[in-house]
This record gives sequence, C-alpha cells and structure tokens, in this order.
Amino acid sequence: MANISVTYSFSNGTTLEASEINQNFTDIINGTSDGTKDFTISALTAGGAAQFNGAATFASTATFNGAVTLGNATSDDITFIGYVASNIEPKTDATYTLGSSAQCWRSISLDNAVTDGGSVFFNSSSSTYLKSTADGTELDLGGFTYFDTNGAQIKTLASYNEAKSAAYPITDIDGVSSVYVTTSTTNRTITLPTAADNDGRIITIKKVDSASGKVTVDGENAETIDGEATIDLDYINESVTVQCDQTEWHITALKKTWKYLVNQSSSTYNNTSSTGQLSKTSIPQGVYRVTVGAQQWRQAPDEACYMQPQLNNADVALSGANDWYVGYNSTGSLSGEQINVLGITSTYILSFSSASNSFDLDIVAGTNSTIFYPWWSIEKINDETTIASEWD
Repeated sequence: MANISVTYSFSNGTTLEASEINQNFTDIINGTSDGTKDFTISALTAGGAAQFNGAATFASTATFNGAVTLGNATSDDITFIGYVASNIEPKTDATYTLGSSAQCWRSISLDNAVTDGGSVFFNSSSSTYLKSTADGTELDLGGFTYFDTNGAQIKTLASYNEAKSAAYPITDIDGVSSVYVTTSTTNRTITLPTAADNDGRIITIKKVDSASGKVTVDGENAETIDGEATIDLDYINESVTVQCDQTEWHITALKKTWKYLVNQSSSTYNNTSSTGQLSKTSIPQGVYRVTVGAQQWRQAPDEACYMQPQLNNADVALSGANDWYVGYNSTGSLSGEQINVLGITSTYILSFSSASNSFDLDIVAGTNSTIFYPWWSIEKINDETTIASEWD
C-alpha cells in the first residue's frame, strides 16, 4: 500500500490557513481509517490502552511489557510464522495444560543431539523422565517403578537384580525380577508379592551359596505356587522362575540339584547286634530312592542275618505295614543250610517328611553269620512329603 499523503506542504516561516491545516488532518484521518494507506510511526508509546480494530503490521522489533492477551475468543486464530527463540515456561508450576482432551496436538519433535534424542521430565528434579538415545535407537525411562497400561501393570519395566542375605518380601512396585540369596546356615524366606496386583510378572529366585541354610519361596498369605504353599531351594545354584496369572504363581523353570548320598562301612559284622550304624543326620525333606546293600552276606543255619533301615530312629514300614529287612530276619527255617551271597541289595522309595531327618541301619548277624561292608545310598527325587499311589 502507498504511504499516507497530505494536500498541503509547509515549511518554516509559512503562514498557515486554518482550512489548510484542517485538510491535512482530514487526509491523515482518511488515510489511516480507510485501510488503503500505510501509516508509519518511528516510535510509539501508548500510556494507556491501545486498540487496533483492523490489521496491524509491526515491521521491526515489538516489545509488549506487562500482561499480554492474544485474542478475545476461541474463534481467534493465532499464527506463528517465525521461530521461538527462548524457553517457554508457565507462570505457576503444575497449573496449566498444553492441549486438552478435545484439542490435542498432533505430534511433538524432540532432539538434543549432544546428549540424547530429547527428554520429557515428569517432576521438578528431573529424576522421572522419558528420553531416547542421541541416535534415536533406544528409549530410556528413568525413575518409574512400574508401567500401567490399560490397567495391566507391567512390573518388570524397571526390573533389577536384588542380592539378599536375609528374609525378603518382594513388593508390588519394587521392580525386582531376580533375587540372589545367600543363606549361610540359616533358612531364608523370600515372599512373592500379591498375585492380584502382579499379572504377568516374572521373578527368579536363586540360592547362591553352599551353606546349609535353604531358601523357601513362599506365596503371600495363602497364595500358592503351582498349587504348593512353598518351594524349597536346598543347594547352591538351585533356582526357580515363576510367573503370575493374577490368581497364583506358576513355575516356568526349576533347577534342582538332586543329591546322592552314599554311606559305606569299612567293617564286617559277625555275631553281633548293632544299632544305629552308618548314621547320617540333617537330611532335608523330600522323596528319596533308598538302596541298602552289602558287599557279601553270609548266613549260618538257624541264624538271623539282616540289615534293618531306620528312618528318624524308627523301623521303616513298607506297604502292608511290614518292616523293611535286607537279609533274613528269622531263625529255624533255614536249618542245615548256609547261604553265601555276593552283592546283596534292596531298593525302596521313601518319604523323608520332617524338615531334618536321620537315617541309619540296625545290623544283626547271628553266630557264624557275617555281613561284609554294608552300605546304603539315597537319591533325592523331589521335595514332596508324600509318595503318590498312582500316576497323576
């Protein structure tokens, strides 16, 4: 648009007619009000309110001091063509919103090429954040204990390993995914978190020392692990991995070191009745395959010659309530005969139902009867306290 022009020009010493002055003022007024002329002011200070009813263009730097309102209705459009060259900070912390549920921003582009790919912080200390790596290949979340998506809590988002040497209850929000337990000589209990609050969570517990203490993995209150109240880890490097279905915990991996224990005598037993032989104590609970034998067994006529297993100082009763004998426990039936057997053995499955068990042999060898180098071995099958009577 053209600049505003006036009808009369004046110079110093000119005598002015009132009509000429009025005409020039009329020209200025008309030029600024009809929207067809440019009106340039080198500097303008408005001490009070200033209102522009039409379009206004500020060709150079404009400074607005004090409170500034842009638009007086939601129908007013505010357009940014230039770049923002400063930080944008709210006047009051945690008060104002960028966008709304009805009016959302389409996207946001972040980049801090020097240290990361841009960050979003969720607290004033910047300890809770969402950021990417500088090359944009990884997403890093810091300060969160779990991630809740549509009501399903993913607890392993900030998962980490925990080393413990005492009892430890895993919580709903601690983010623990693995617990490495040093027991020393004391039994330690690791309690799983509430099943209802940990749908899908996976946790591994491992015993990492060779001391005698065991690790007991326990569900919270009456919650179970594959239907069992607890799972025991007795030996070094045994571990169990469980996953929650919001009702109970399921074993997805179990590593057990089933131990073999062999106890052999270097003695022969002749014309004797000896109790508590080859004794072992502190045998943990479980179902065991037990074998009792001797290198040689020689029974004289009319003499008893046998080994009788003792579990927790009691005779071992087999099915039908008959006691377990290895050899021959009666006299008279073998009158006039002598039996000499090399490598006699007998095997049975027994339940060691106490927390700590003992096992030994009562050995009886009558006159001229001898048991050479008796021995027994046990092999742990599982942690159960009872033996199934039929296939599951």
